[in-house]
Amino acid sequence: MDVGEILTSIIKLSRTPIYGIALGMVASAASIVYLGCHRRYALPNAYFILHRGSCEGIGGNYNEIQAAMEDYRLQIARMEKFYIENTTYPEEVIKSKIQTDWYIHCEEAMTYNIVTDLVENIDILL
Repeated sequence: MDVGEILTSIIKLSRTPIYGIALGMVASAASIVYLGCHRRYALPNAYFILHRGSCEGIGGNYNEIQAAMEDYRLQIARMEKFYIENTTYPEEVIKSKIQTDWYIHCEEAMTYNIVTDLVENIDILL
């Protein structure tokens, strides 16, 4: 989640409005970057995949693995908080749904403020 958090922080600090445009699948860290944008556009067939990520590549002795797992738990808590703050989904829905890959299609994404504007013609982007 580090790269997603870095880009999102930069976007949120920008004095110039940053617009995200979902053309198709927006998954994983890309969903975090997209949700950080000031306005969020999407084509009607766009969809999103939110999930907890993975902790692949963890290795070492018991104490090192425990430390990595604690860091992973903190990352998950930050991610859940971010999704709660940047959508209108109830907290319990987010915590439940991101246990696995959670597919959200454009209509639902608009209902829960993931997408702020639907792109149905090119004029909306001009």
